[in-house]
Amino acid sequence: MFVDYADVYDVIFILAVPIMWFLTIVCFVAQRSADYMHGSHKPSKKPSKKLSKKIVYTADGRISG
Repeated sequence: MFVDYADVYDVIFILAVPIMWFLTIVCFVAQRSADYMHGSHKPSKKPSKKLSKKIVYTADGRISG
């Protein structure tokens, strides 16, 4: 009535584990390559509003400040 699948599972896991590690290494190398080719994606720094000075003209056309 019951079938012994232990031998089948042994073969499946003996094959599956190295295949999964191989795919993991391939994906890791592909990601490293993509990161290298596209450079680092650091966010660009926008000028701070505190550091930027607004130019304000007076009514007679002179720059105040």
